[in-house]
Amino acid sequence: MASFYRKFCLNFSKTAAPLFKLTSARVEWQWEAPQEEAFAKLKTMISSAPVLTQPNIEEARSGKRPFVIFTDASTAGIGAVLSQEGEDKQLHPIFFASKSLTKAERRYHITDLEALGVMFAVKRFHMFIYGIPTVLKTDHQPLTALFRRNNVSARVLRWSLELQRYNLEIQYVKGKANSVADALSRGPVDNQDGKEENETMHDVVVCATQVGAISKWLKELQQDKGWKKIIEAVRNNEKNQVVKVQGTTDPLRAADFIIDEGELKMYRNDGSLVYIVPDSARYEVFKEAHAGTLAGHFSAHKVLNKLKKEVYWPDMVKDVHKWTKQCQTCFVSNPQKAIVPPLKPILTVRPYEIIGVDLLELGRTTSGNRYVVSIIDHFSKFAAAYPVPDKSAETVAKAIFLRWIADGCRWPKAILSDRGAEFENKVMEEIEKIAKIEHIFTKGYNPRENGITERLNGTIVAMLRRTTTIPTEWDLRLPFCMLSYNMTPHSSTGESPFFVLHGIDPTFPSSVIPNAKISWYSMDKTMGDYKTAIMQGILETHERIREHNDRIRQRMKNMYDKEHKVDISKHPVIGDRVYVKNPAEKSKTAHPKLTNEWCGTFRVIQVSENSATVTRIGENSEPMQIPFDQLRTLPKTFPDERIDTMTSRGKRGRKKAKEDVKVQKLTSSFSRGAVITSETQPGHLLFQCLDGCLMQAKLSDIAGVEFPGAFANEPVGTVWKAWIASSIFGRHDIDLPKKIKLFRRGNTCLDETALKPILKLAYNRCTAWTEFLCSTECISEHKDIDKFSVQQMYDDALRNFKDELAKENQNTPTVKEGPVGFAAPECAAVLERDGMKGGVQTAVVKTFKDLREKLNEWRSFGTWVVTWPIDEKWSEEKIKEICAAMAEHLKEGGRIVTAWTPCVQSNAEAWKRLHGVWKTTDEMIKNSASEKQFFPTSGAVTIKGKMYAEIGSPEASLQFYGKYAGVGNARYLYETIRQAAKEAQLPTMYAPPRTTANRRGGMWKEDHEATPPKRPQFDPRMD
Repeated sequence: MASFYRKFCLNFSKTAAPLFKLTSARVEWQWEAPQEEAFAKLKTMISSAPVLTQPNIEEARSGKRPFVIFTDASTAGIGAVLSQEGEDKQLHPIFFASKSLTKAERRYHITDLEALGVMFAVKRFHMFIYGIPTVLKTDHQPLTALFRRNNVSARVLRWSLELQRYNLEIQYVKGKANSVADALSRGPVDNQDGKEENETMHDVVVCATQVGAISKWLKELQQDKGWKKIIEAVRNNEKNQVVKVQGTTDPLRAADFIIDEGELKMYRNDGSLVYIVPDSARYEVFKEAHAGTLAGHFSAHKVLNKLKKEVYWPDMVKDVHKWTKQCQTCFVSNPQKAIVPPLKPILTVRPYEIIGVDLLELGRTTSGNRYVVSIIDHFSKFAAAYPVPDKSAETVAKAIFLRWIADGCRWPKAILSDRGAEFENKVMEEIEKIAKIEHIFTKGYNPRENGITERLNGTIVAMLRRTTTIPTEWDLRLPFCMLSYNMTPHSSTGESPFFVLHGIDPTFPSSVIPNAKISWYSMDKTMGDYKTAIMQGILETHERIREHNDRIRQRMKNMYDKEHKVDISKHPVIGDRVYVKNPAEKSKTAHPKLTNEWCGTFRVIQVSENSATVTRIGENSEPMQIPFDQLRTLPKTFPDERIDTMTSRGKRGRKKAKEDVKVQKLTSSFSRGAVITSETQPGHLLFQCLDGCLMQAKLSDIAGVEFPGAFANEPVGTVWKAWIASSIFGRHDIDLPKKIKLFRRGNTCLDETALKPILKLAYNRCTAWTEFLCSTECISEHKDIDKFSVQQMYDDALRNFKDELAKENQNTPTVKEGPVGFAAPECAAVLERDGMKGGVQTAVVKTFKDLREKLNEWRSFGTWVVTWPIDEKWSEEKIKEICAAMAEHLKEGGRIVTAWTPCVQSNAEAWKRLHGVWKTTDEMIKNSASEKQFFPTSGAVTIKGKMYAEIGSPEASLQFYGKYAGVGNARYLYETIRQAAKEAQLPTMYAPPRTTANRRGGMWKEDHEATPPKRPQFDPRMD
């Protein structure tokens, strides 16, 4: 038996030499001290490393290195050994087992004895082999078929049933290869009393270790200065020594430690011993406890409670919490608070500006309809629903363009829908191109972006559920439901959709209410009077609806943001690493609750108010725009480990087929350049589009050239005409009368540099020119005009224009979208109560503290218009906070417009003391802003001891002042600021209409009896 493992034993022949001598016939048998010592050494060698080894469960389970059992039986006993192939491709023993036979077992047939050896082995090795592929080798060949036979004894049949629990394969080997089990079977002494021997007596063999040996952990701990001192103190029995170890707050006492079985251990408060773990093994210990086979990815608290009973190392609490947070499996599997984006309502100011479209499935009806194409106007809330049999591109397009647009005379500027194949297809694309309708698609898996249409679908379902008696006839009830919907006042407008569009209330038959026979419109009114009244009513209705919509929209946004606890500080920013949710993952698997739907890692390259554009790290993949609530921001310490889902997140909708490109003579090409020979071809200098876009532009719109008098109002017409005019009036070598004379004569003196601004004007005004300029690299050929060869100059101007356009696109910063926040003086209290007006939210700001709080509320706004308050209790700290908030707003792409509070008699002295603070604050903000982000509109200069204000008095403090400063003053202040900061492109604050509905029910001019007092003279120049 010992010789079988001699290849693993160092100096085996030298150690076993005293025993080999006794095997010779010429030597007298004498068992003395050398033989006893050699026998003890051999037993130690085969029961310790490298002969005896630990089992590798994972390798055995996978089948790469299965367990191997050798069994044998003799008339004296039974022997078995559990082995496994090691890294050296050799079989190493794991467990030795043997037992003597009882008197009854000695009378078994030899085949039954071998079978008994198999049963003994599987029972003894059950903890290792249960559920794991195992090979059992025996030198008794009939045993290989014994457990598969039917005509066996009851005892063997019972054993056969017990073996069914194991994944066992019985193989035959020759007796020479089974020497270890054979030796074990002959080793046990006779069981004199005939009782079953205790089978736990040999279990210690599998766990045998070298007593007094130094473990790997202890060797590493000795390399650490602090632990080395403790180990030396323990060995020298210096229990009173106190040592400071790195990572501990308090010194450690040597009396609390002991070296046991070659390991450094520490006494806990309850008297139990725990292992001291060196630095290299700490993460592996944590990984086994947190993510091992017998672990469950529990929280750091639970892992700590488990580990602290077994191991200890300094900063163990800190390390376990850190590594738990870095666990990728926990990060994607544990529920986390979603990143909630703020509500971003869609702003419309007139009917049919945007219509929302969606498809609703309600089931097959008796007439063959299955779906509903639902359409709603965002401004008036007028809705329509058309039952259709299928959702093909042709069917949906007919419902939208024939029934909504053609039949109803409702021509929209834009269509908003999701990316379903019924909306994103070639049919819709071609029709929209002809009709010049813009199609806006929502982002993938984001129905909230088309929320008004989704809400309409819910209303339709609710109405049909309440009114339909036979479910298969819902399409017969649908028109009546939509009639009721459009005749009922809507909560967001306060009026019925029918009234918003037509200016009159709808009439409907009633069996209870008596109908009036004569309308008041027919009494003493001509058609002109009726038309005037209707027009006044519609204009006023639209104005009121705009204001009402603004208030409702802002109220809904505030309620949504408050209810969902929107925290902008937790939104991803440019540079963050995120995981992206793939909602389709769970729908395409048989076990959705066990599926991971997060993939990554992605980098944020651009952010908007409620979404982020991301791209995968380490790949040259196409960026995706993802809503915030489908992102998870990774902690900074989290690794960039890749994680994938079974399905990839892509754009919904039908894949566009490749179009066949027909090569014609007039085709634009990047390689050969454009060949232009016809005036009807876009790009020709005499080309005019069907819409006459350049006829609507004026010569004064051309940048860099001043046209005198009436010439400035002449239409551009064509690029050729504008080029001739710009070449003449842009010259600097002749005077103006000479220029006018040359232009009227029709003289042509072309200047290459004059063509570039005209191309830019055409690019901005005409879609046909835009498409041509974007798709053309150069001009290869252009037909001469009036015998002038224009090809070379045209080509140079085009190249210069595209180079300038590329630079502008690179330098154009990200513009933050959102409404305008107007921080105004006390005179704007009425505007503040009215809420949002025309995209402008007014707030009264009396102090710098109020301004700081208001800026926090306006973090989602695109532009801040700030009127610096008259606050003589200002503090440097508060102004720094305001400047920091504004710098952050500018960094996100926002814009800021500042003005000074209008100077009137009541605040003149305070105004003089504070204007220096305002000016300094403007300069601080200017340092944080890039071009076209910050627009200061006010200033002051002191000349000979007298100060002159640019915007203060009299421009902004106009008709009223003091106690008469009211809503008109605040609105005029905003308009003054808007005119002074034209580049900021501030929206117009809508003024209230001149007519209102009086209590008599008609449309009449309001009587304005109150007249404001005459404004006294006030000199703005203050000493």
